[in-house]
Amino acid sequence: SADASAARGEAAPGALPSALTNAKREGFHEMPLLTRKDTSPNTAVFEFMVPPDVRMTLDIGEHIYLRAIDQKAVAGYIQRPYTPIGFDGEIIRLLIKRYEGGPVSSHIFTLRPGHSSMLIKGPISHYSHNLTLEAAHVVLIGAGTGITPLYSVATGLLKAGTDHKIHLLYSNRHEEDILLRAELDAYRAEYGDRFSVSLVLTSPPESWEPAVLRGRLNSDKVRQLLPEDVLAGGAPTRYLLCGPDGFCADMRRALTDVFGVPAESMF
Repeated sequence: SADASAARGEAAPGALPSALTNAKREGFHEMPLLTRKDTSPNTAVFEFMVPPDVRMTLDIGEHIYLRAIDQKAVAGYIQRPYTPIGFDGEIIRLLIKRYEGGPVSSHIFTLRPGHSSMLIKGPISHYSHNLTLEAAHVVLIGAGTGITPLYSVATGLLKAGTDHKIHLLYSNRHEEDILLRAELDAYRAEYGDRFSVSLVLTSPPESWEPAVLRGRLNSDKVRQLLPEDVLAGGAPTRYLLCGPDGFCADMRRALTDVFGVPAESMF
């Protein structure tokens, strides 16, 4: 059926024959969905298998593209970048949130483990891992699903056994919106003062303490949540931001205007 073909990332009957051919020419590979584990009503972890004849490596913070053939789309397909939360050379683990009206996330949530696949291409990176390695402190500031690339960076640095001190400031609306909470708690317990986490909620429950974690993440909260020597520029520090465009613009402006962080230290 057309639905089955689309779920496999293949051209549906009547679709342009070149759609799948062009995707493969652009470096996409068809990868089957192995498992799906729901983590909330609108988020799930999906595991895709890399075919034996495909060699793929993923460095810290790199992302991949997921594509599906779609006759209704102007380009003949829909696609979106995602940062894996895990990769062992054979299995790609993706944490995906379904957005109402989001064509790619909605499509992915229709896939059936053992029966469906996606066209996947990667890896792709927008920043130099070496710049992060040169820093004594790495500050990760994110909101919503922006946690996935930040989690990837934290995982890579922590498991590499480096001396970095990582500070995560993670903003959400409600407590149930916090993604990867169990994993973040586990890192905090395992790595002690090498990994600090501040979970900020704009609509928190009454019990959410301390008060600095309640409300919108702004320059005042950043000043209270980060060590003084980090903001004073006493040690080489890199800032990685990920989240909605407005959130990142506000954070970038605060870091620049209030704390004097140079543009080349922010990614």
